[in-house]
Amino acid sequence: MLLINAEKIEKYYGDQLIFKFPSLRISRGERIGLVGPNGTGKTTLLNILAGEDTADAGRIVRQGKIAYIHQLGREESLATPKMTRVFALPERKSDQISGGEQIRIKLANALCQEPDLLIADEPTANLDYCGIDLLRIQLAQVQTLLLVSHDRESLNILCDKILHLENGELRIYQGNYDNYCRQRDLEKENEMLEYEKYRAARLHLEQAITQQQKAAKAVRKAPKRMGNSEARLHKGTTSDRRKKIQDAARSIVSRLEQLTPVTKPRQQARVKIDFRQTCPPENPRVLEVKHLDYFYENRQVLFDVSFALGRDEKLALWGPNGSGKTTLLRALVAANSPAIYRVPKLRIGYFSQELGQLAFTNTALQNVLSTSVQSEATARTVMARLLLSREDVTKPVSVLSGGERVKVAIAKLIVSNANALFLDEMTNYLDVGAVDALQEVLTDYPGAIILATHDSALIRRFAHGVLLFNGGKTQKYVGEISQFHLTPIATQYNNDVDRSIIEMRMAVVSAKIMEEGADLNTLNEEFVQLRQLLQSSTSKS
Repeated sequence: MLLINAEKIEKYYGDQLIFKFPSLRISRGERIGLVGPNGTGKTTLLNILAGEDTADAGRIVRQGKIAYIHQLGREESLATPKMTRVFALPERKSDQISGGEQIRIKLANALCQEPDLLIADEPTANLDYCGIDLLRIQLAQVQTLLLVSHDRESLNILCDKILHLENGELRIYQGNYDNYCRQRDLEKENEMLEYEKYRAARLHLEQAITQQQKAAKAVRKAPKRMGNSEARLHKGTTSDRRKKIQDAARSIVSRLEQLTPVTKPRQQARVKIDFRQTCPPENPRVLEVKHLDYFYENRQVLFDVSFALGRDEKLALWGPNGSGKTTLLRALVAANSPAIYRVPKLRIGYFSQELGQLAFTNTALQNVLSTSVQSEATARTVMARLLLSREDVTKPVSVLSGGERVKVAIAKLIVSNANALFLDEMTNYLDVGAVDALQEVLTDYPGAIILATHDSALIRRFAHGVLLFNGGKTQKYVGEISQFHLTPIATQYNNDVDRSIIEMRMAVVSAKIMEEGADLNTLNEEFVQLRQLLQSSTSKS
């Protein structure tokens, strides 16, 4: 059954084309991920498909019930008692609950409608890993899904088709996100091969024209002492030769004009930043924490935290919402406790979720240059590597999307005199391509980095170690990060009764994990056992 049939869709903001595509069809049973750079119009496209916005041209036919989980805005819970229990929904008013709780309310409200198509715009934003697992459990049971997410693993788990929106064009790729990446890489290789073939053919023809021009000049005129009859004979021979050369030259020029131009594919800018200006510490360890206890409003938040940070170490903070990750980062930045020692030359660049470091009336470039110790050219290259376009660089921050503002804030830190970066959940509003680009930039960064994130794929590709949070206590894991247990739950489901029971229990356990005062060790152990049972059930089916 065809749920959405969109044909010849065009959307503009003023005179600027946002996107234009000939057709898009969504059939029952399809599970589609929508990806593309920040600011390309993904949310606008979702709004149009859901009927909450109109296209400037084209026609859309919708069938069945559509539920839409919006990225922004707040909702009151309309969930059934069953859904309220599954998602552990709070009873407080919507203006008193966290962003993660809001996402759970939106998901529960949407599922209660029993939609034919569920549209979800960045539903993993503001969720911790427990909430993301719970979200995946529920979305995996939705028959037809259109999902925008910056979470690579969710796209891999939940989607069997990827739509890529960029430069106003919409392209379709079969398979999950990893398959999409492989197809895109192959396309880029082929595009570069086609460009090189075009470049070689053009160069060959241009050289041939130059040779013909030289040959034409080399045809000598008749000598002055030559007789009339000899001169006439020489002139005829010379004219024939010149005509042949001119005909050959015209033929080559015609071939050159008929050569179909091929634009050189855009390549991501690369830059190695000269950090001699920032004087990074030479100490093997730049920060040490010994037996840190931290209190907030007479409540102890951190208990006996101890760890050390190497001069170029990339350390991830991993734990549920409210476990103390942000509190620890702020304590390390303030360094007003005797339990925290920082080497004298350590200068910390701190990224906070509030983006208070940006002047919203200034342009992106002005913000980055305001604290830069690098040249403007280097600053622009760093911004390009973070996938900020030339147009975005000159726009006021106030008109940029949330993801674009995050990129500006990170670029500002990278070109500043900071020699260590402490980053708090900076991937929440970045698209998957931007997260990949950010990972490359941070990997190249020679200073120490502490990163609080719920993006397990980013941790595996980026971190040297993980600081685990559990009830305000911490434990440092150093080893092969790819073997560390951050893997998401199994995701292929059928209607088997035993599997449904396992899934429901996993949802309940995930909800309990998020409750204040929960016994995390016991619940996590049960969750792992349930995961293994589900995986075993999958292999037998």
